Amino acid sequence: MEACKNGDFDIIFMDLKKLVPDGIEATKQIKILNTKIPVIAISAHSEAQNGIECTNAGMIEYIEKPFTLEQIRDVITRFTGISMIPG
Repeated sequence: MEACKNGDFDIIFMDLKKLVPDGIEATKQIKILNTKIPVIAISAHSEAQNGIECTNAGMIEYIEKPFTLEQIRDVITRFTGISMIPG
């Protein structure tokens, strides 16, 4: 969250449970600072409530762990326009 005050990011991948505050609250705070940056939720929990909370916080995609490199590449390309070279 601190880095968002001073930096400009193309995309943020946000773990829902590993942070204090949690990823939902952190995203809400980031969106106050920068409404345009895409925030992508990452979680090992696929509960429907997580998806609703993520959307309400301003996240635009939900990736469930374990995820693949291809999933990450796809999200980066779709939301930033930056094409990731396979490898």
